[in-house]
Amino acid sequence: MRENILLFSNAYHAFILNEIEYASRSFKRVVLLCPYHQELDKVCKRMKNVEYLYEECDYRINLKNLVLALTVFDRVALKQILLAFKNKKITRSYLYIIFSYMLSTVILKKVMKKIISESGEWIALSLWFAQTAYAFSRIKGNYKELKIFSLAHSFEVDDKKNKYINYSFKKMCHDNLENIFFISRNVMEEYIQNHVKKQFWRDDILSVYYLGTIKKQQGDCQMSVDGKFRLVSCSHCIEVKRIDLIIEALGHIEDIEIEWIHIGDGKLFNSLKKQAESLKRDNIRIKWLGKKNNDFVHQFFVTNAVDAFINTSFSEGIPVSLMEAMAYGIPVIATDVGGNSEIVFNDINGFLLSENPEAKEVAASIRKLFNMSTDNRKNLRKNSAEIFERSFNADKLRPEFYSLLKGKKEIV
Repeated sequence: MRENILLFSNAYHAFILNEIEYASRSFKRVVLLCPYHQELDKVCKRMKNVEYLYEECDYRINLKNLVLALTVFDRVALKQILLAFKNKKITRSYLYIIFSYMLSTVILKKVMKKIISESGEWIALSLWFAQTAYAFSRIKGNYKELKIFSLAHSFEVDDKKNKYINYSFKKMCHDNLENIFFISRNVMEEYIQNHVKKQFWRDDILSVYYLGTIKKQQGDCQMSVDGKFRLVSCSHCIEVKRIDLIIEALGHIEDIEIEWIHIGDGKLFNSLKKQAESLKRDNIRIKWLGKKNNDFVHQFFVTNAVDAFINTSFSEGIPVSLMEAMAYGIPVIATDVGGNSEIVFNDINGFLLSENPEAKEVAASIRKLFNMSTDNRKNLRKNSAEIFERSFNADKLRPEFYSLLKGKKEIV
């Protein structure tokens, strides 16, 4: 049985913190290959069996790295660049993506020479179905006994969210990975329908395993009892999150006293605040809390009344933010995109909006929840907490996943 695992990511994301925790419980040795991040460093230092190799993970654009990237430049990369020229998609950003694919391969080759020469058999897990999955695919031929897997979210396969998807790279991953684990069934099925079947790629390596999340605080969130309706959203202020739609929806509500709290910042933060100021409604109060760490969000849910959590994105995997709200019994309102319909059920734990709702539809869902009887609202809250516990509690899901990687369980 394999006792060592290598986790590889070309960028930090909060979900990696949980993955390190669960991997460390299942494997004797865990190596994390990822650019430096303070939160990752803090978590890794707490665990004796985790080694954080951030110095090796250098994605800076400089002459040295450009030369290194060229040493592994292959026909697949050339094909992608030629296609980009043909489709007039060559940009600086696109070329950096190609560069990062090549550099991921360089970084991985160097690390593999170090760790594979040491004792023990290894499992390799790419935390994204992109650069790092491709890098593992490139080195597979040199390490026949290495078992390689990849997680797949939505960004890596959603054409609407990511215009720099490289499907030639995906084909190489299909040919060389043991399994690709999608975090959403809807996203996986859309990927199969739109790409795998059309290009006759193998689909027997695709499975669904939810990431889930952790409930960090004891207790549940309470609903408002003073006649106000308190709405919370938590996301980066970027186009895909469509926060402007929430503001437009609030503009259609004149008969309810609403307090909307947004957690998160981003490039649209100031313009969204300016848009919100133009509402000029006495019944609407808006709080922009800006960037907060994850612990703050969990603490907020148990120390403040929240009547609904809202997500109006036009593209998602399965948002961890929805899971976190549900963990504390908060009803959710979300657009029917990505895996949202796998977690939000109409009149059960909230409301599922259409994929591209008008502001009036969003406003109607807020009004409907506000006008529910106290008992019905309590049922929504109870159902939210139960759905989280049954299907999205990482303390149940992820130990099972890592047991699967070790070979203790069969992949389904």
